[in-house]
Amino acid sequence: MFSASFLVQALLATAAFAIPSNKERMASRRARRGLTHQSQPVNLITSPKVTTNLAVQEQLSSNWAGAILVADTATYTSVTGTFTVPNVKTDNDNVMECAAAWVGIDGDTCGGAILQTGIDFCVASDETTQSFDAWYEFFPDFAVDFTGFPLSVGDSITATATVLTPTSGTLTLINNSQKVTVSVNVTSTSASLCQENAEWIVEDYTSNPELPNWGTVTFTDASATTLSGTQVTPGGGDATIIDIELFSPDFAENEVMTISSVDGSTVAIKYSPALGGF
Repeated sequence: MFSASFLVQALLATAAFAIPSNKERMASRRARRGLTHQSQPVNLITSPKVTTNLAVQEQLSSNWAGAILVADTATYTSVTGTFTVPNVKTDNDNVMECAAAWVGIDGDTCGGAILQTGIDFCVASDETTQSFDAWYEFFPDFAVDFTGFPLSVGDSITATATVLTPTSGTLTLINNSQKVTVSVNVTSTSASLCQENAEWIVEDYTSNPELPNWGTVTFTDASATTLSGTQVTPGGGDATIIDIELFSPDFAENEVMTISSVDGSTVAIKYSPALGGF
């Protein structure tokens, strides 16, 4: 459970809603749009059923795309990155499609805890109804929505996760375009951070087999701080690149849905279905 104190320019939510099932990953946050969400540790695909559409591909996952810094021992104390709220589209006539962009500590080689913050972006089948929600989470505890934090297509968002102790941290979002900041201190009684991973991720947190088209989510000024105080960029730290592989109901086979790349302090995650899209 969370123990939280708020340092905000807006009143923050103090409750979350949960469905503790991996199949119902839209689980811990019941937003105004009527959906729910809980992030999960990376689910690596050890035996990919398809070849990647990247020239260099290190890992495939069913839920994460982006870049991960990995250390053998406790190393990372914070992670930050700036991205733009995407204009999401869909060609699905039946359901709302969602994904999330976030930064976090742990969740890869240390799968028992994740300290993370970011936004959800969703689009309805009419393509005119989009919704966005800002949130924070100390997995395996449930995610909580920030309230009073405006989000619009094109807004510049800076997300930062900072470790205070292995069981506590600070999560901060800044809307640079609208000059609004929200920040919260969180404590977990159910898990402890290893501080082995720092990541910049777009996540498929839904049980829906299709993803919304977010174009490209690009994290700029991406860096992680180590215990020694050194700042490391994804490119300088030789981050692992990861992309999402899903079963495509349209083609009745698996396909790689994203192309992720790293260049210095920039992580780009492009929606790019290998078998085609829209």
